[in-house]
This record gives sequence, structure tokens and C-alpha cells, in this order.
Amino acid sequence: MLEPQIELLLVDDDEVDRELVCRLLSAMHVVHEAATAGEALAIIEAQRPDCVLLDYRLPDIDGLQLLPIFTRAYIPVIILTGEESPEVVVQAMQQGAQNYLVKNNLTQIGLQHAITGAIEKVALKRDVEEKNRQLRLLASALTLAEQRERRRVSQILHDHVQQILYGIQMRSQLIAL
Repeated sequence: MLEPQIELLLVDDDEVDRELVCRLLSAMHVVHEAATAGEALAIIEAQRPDCVLLDYRLPDIDGLQLLPIFTRAYIPVIILTGEESPEVVVQAMQQGAQNYLVKNNLTQIGLQHAITGAIEKVALKRDVEEKNRQLRLLASALTLAEQRERRRVSQILHDHVQQILYGIQMRSQLIAL
């Protein structure tokens, strides 16, 4: 049985780094390459990759500025960079990056695990958000049903009990005569 292919978008302005990453990927990966943020956005509009490998430093824009565009579309992003800056790592993770890998330490297994993990995490996040949306809709429907039932019971009590009380009052007046 054939493994499904994983579509990747590799955004890196350095051709040597792109070649290094491509060599670490297996045959199950289809890689679309972009050297600039503009190229990356054009590829994203044309087709939706399963995961983005994003360089931190790009010639036309900071890679972290692209990150929210991908994360809003539920596209997993792994930051690939030559810098090991704790501030950048924290900022990238806060903006939705699934992982942060330093190019000098890349291995085939590490990259594969990062890609698989990122795709799974974003799929789970999307599922949880969808379940939460459904839960909110159900809670809203339940609240409306409760309100309708209260109105119905109130109407029954008002009409029926009021008639009974009026009947009792009339009978008591007749008996008193």
C-alpha cells in the first residue's frame, strides 16, 4: 500500500538551504519551493500545502509576518532558521508555529517527526475548534428549547390553573349563598 504524499511548501531564500532540506525529505513529500514571501503567498493561493517549512529571514518580509496567514488557514508551520534566538522561538510559537528547527541541526528523522507532528497537531486543533463550535450551537439550541418549554408551561399554568381557581371561587360563592 502506498503512503499518501505530503505536500510541503518550503519558503527559504537560500538555494543551498532549500537543497539541503529537500535532500532530507523522503519520496512521500512533494515540495513546492519559494524564495520570497510573495512567491509563497502565490503558491498558497494556487494550492494548499499540508505543511509549510518557513525560514525566519526572507528578503521581502520577516517570516514571522507570514505565520499568521498560514495559521489562520490551519496550515501547520515549522520555522527553519540558522538562528537560535529564544525570543524568536517564543514569538514564533505564540503566533502558532508548530515547531522551530535550526538548520545546522537538521536530521531526516527529526524533520520527518516535526512535519508529522505539526500536521497532527493542527488537525487536532481544527477538530477541537469544530467540536467547540458544534457544542456552542447545541448549547444555544438547548437554551432556546428551555425558553420555549418555560413559556409553554407558563401558558398552561396560567390558563389552566387560572380557570380552576376561578371555578373554585365561583363554587365557593355559590355554596356561601
